[in-house]
Amino acid sequence: MAEILRELRVEMNGAVVGAMEDRGLIYPLNYGVSLPTIRNIAKKYAPNHKLAKLLYQQQIRELQIAAIYIADPNCITDEESAFWMKGISNSEIAENVGTNLIGNSNNCQAIVDVWIKSDSSNVIYSALIALSRAIKNGRVVEVITYVQLCKELSLSSDTILWRGVELVLVAIAKQDEYSNKIVTDTIQEMLTLKLNAAQYLNDEVLWQL
Repeated sequence: MAEILRELRVEMNGAVVGAMEDRGLIYPLNYGVSLPTIRNIAKKYAPNHKLAKLLYQQQIRELQIAAIYIADPNCITDEESAFWMKGISNSEIAENVGTNLIGNSNNCQAIVDVWIKSDSSNVIYSALIALSRAIKNGRVVEVITYVQLCKELSLSSDTILWRGVELVLVAIAKQDEYSNKIVTDTIQEMLTLKLNAAQYLNDEVLWQL
């Protein structure tokens, strides 16, 4: 861990830290290292699941993100997923965990079905990102059932969830013509019902189909 931290500290950037804080990304300690740099450093140590879990528990942004790239996605069982869920404190961690860890796990669907019930918007957002990735990779069964879930989440006023719903609906719609029709019809229904996210989804989903 000391060697990884030494490499990361060389890349410190205080200006980036300030910009992140302005966007609401607050960490106990943040060196402002770019994501590509963190990834490049982390890949030299991957996969090492034990090391990843140690790094993820640290209160340093760069070590937490490095942990996500060092971990082995398929070592994350349903039971162990609670450990990773607990560390999702903001949208940046949510996006990295969802895209690069849970979204690449063979256990993705089972984990998503648990995380989606969380009280944390960041955890749900991470689950939706993971789900969209798994759908694209053909690792989700009964994909259409998640359209109703997206509709329910659209009742929220939390815009971070709208972004996650967008990703899932696009992934579902691109499966086949039937799925595309289900998604487009659902968005039209949401517009009729004037659900919170309806106009956003109409604007952001349909142009991608």
